[in-house]
Amino acid sequence: MVHTYKYMNIQLDKKQYHTLLTALQTAGFVYGIMGDMVDSKYKKRSKQLDDLENIVLEHADEYGMGEFVEIFEGTKYLNEKFMEKVIQDLKEYEDYVFWDMLAREMAKKEFHTLYTDDELKQMEERDLLHKIFDLEEKYHEIFEEVGIDNLELVNYEK
Repeated sequence: MVHTYKYMNIQLDKKQYHTLLTALQTAGFVYGIMGDMVDSKYKKRSKQLDDLENIVLEHADEYGMGEFVEIFEGTKYLNEKFMEKVIQDLKEYEDYVFWDMLAREMAKKEFHTLYTDDELKQMEERDLLHKIFDLEEKYHEIFEEVGIDNLELVNYEK
């Protein structure tokens, strides 16, 4: 079977080009970590993103962004100067996800101590979600006030 592919020309201004590079790099970080830590299927996606980024970086000079590109073993990469903002955004995202997941899990844990199985069966979905959301908000407020320094595990044995 022979595949034919169409090629697409996309016109971007400098800001859009910068946004595209940022998005590719952010996605590349995520898939790179997933490929190293979770499953090799993510490694393949990471490689695809790297290849796409290399193609996009071919046009960096045209967009006045050549100063952000380095070449290593024939492959173009974004340099540390460009990466600083991407890394800062990813750290902020990780921080948000950490606290959000912690609040969600604590809310679910508390929720199941507050209501019996019979009570849960009688609750409408909307009420159930509202009660869990209220508990999540409570934990968000607590974590915002006390941070991680005051969190500890109790009754933990190895």
